[in-house]
Amino acid sequence: MKAKLIKDLDPDELNAFHSSELFALINNEFSYVSSYVTYNQEYFGKEYRDISLVIYENNDFLIAFYAFSQSSTISFFNNPVKIFDVNRAGKIMSLAYQNLFTKLDELKTSLDLKEISFYPNSFTLSKYFDLIKLKEIDFFSFVDLDQAMPDIRMNVRKSYKSLINWGNDNLSVVLVDCQNQ
Repeated sequence: MKAKLIKDLDPDELNAFHSSELFALINNEFSYVSSYVTYNQEYFGKEYRDISLVIYENNDFLIAFYAFSQSSTISFFNNPVKIFDVNRAGKIMSLAYQNLFTKLDELKTSLDLKEISFYPNSFTLSKYFDLIKLKEIDFFSFVDLDQAMPDIRMNVRKSYKSLINWGNDNLSVVLVDCQNQ
């Protein structure tokens, strides 16, 4: 399995990436289409360095991490980085994420990076939980409270239910509505 900066892909690897399921997934989001990235590069100028990378094996692209950062923070033009992955089951994704984390550690050292801003997913949360649990973090979520509690819980992924139970036991939950704004 390989981890490479996108700008360092050779022409064959770049063609394979552009033909991949992962690239199609990325191009479904406006903020990540190449013309919008080019616009941001022109708008923000050279102070943003491209440290976007991909994780792949035998031209099967599994993870893309689009990052255009300045100073000592990894971000996507001052916004959190979204990590794109193909939804594969099994050990292959765990191995791919391990490679991503190893590459991020290498980049951290070589580029003297101090902070990373990313949208969380289950892999990144499990990797960085020990670091982020020490920080003060605000998570916001919106739920249609007109539904009955069993209906709300039914629409939550099974893997998240234990996390919700943990949150009920360990977090201070504040319900804000029109009565107590």
